[in-house]
Amino acid sequence: MIVKEEFIIDCPHADAWEFLSNFPSPILVIPGVIKVTEASPLHYLGAVKVHIGPFNFVFTGNMNITLIDHRTCRVDIDGGATDCMTGAHFKATARTQTLPLGEKRSKVTIEVEVGLGGLLGKMGWYILRPKARQVVQAYAKLVHNDIVSRKRAHHVPALQLAAV
Repeated sequence: MIVKEEFIIDCPHADAWEFLSNFPSPILVIPGVIKVTEASPLHYLGAVKVHIGPFNFVFTGNMNITLIDHRTCRVDIDGGATDCMTGAHFKATARTQTLPLGEKRSKVTIEVEVGLGGLLGKMGWYILRPKARQVVQAYAKLVHNDIVSRKRAHHVPALQLAAV
């Protein structure tokens, strides 16, 4: 199954790319993340809690960042995870690209090729497709909010500087 989605972030391209290429930051804002641990540079272990249809899953697995290309603003990730309660599992390869969209906006494209097994494989595309869109939309908001909060934390107004 291939999932293709995109979203717009209201921030300059340089800010979006800086956040989305600086790991583990983009992993930490994935909706439902419970835990992320760096096993080695660009290799992460973690857990994500997700509700799909009538089921709750806690997937534990790993992510390997296989490419961070600053020229094309592309990141590739391989990973997989299993829910120990149901045996549902997946393996995926994700490719993301961050593109400028004017001075103050950025577009992020996501393409994920995923193989499903166990209960996930039985659920089918008609259940998983809406969930994939929902997760990408939530991720877009969390990325935007994190970038904005980082910018605010680094910005000290001139009046405050004069008072110091």
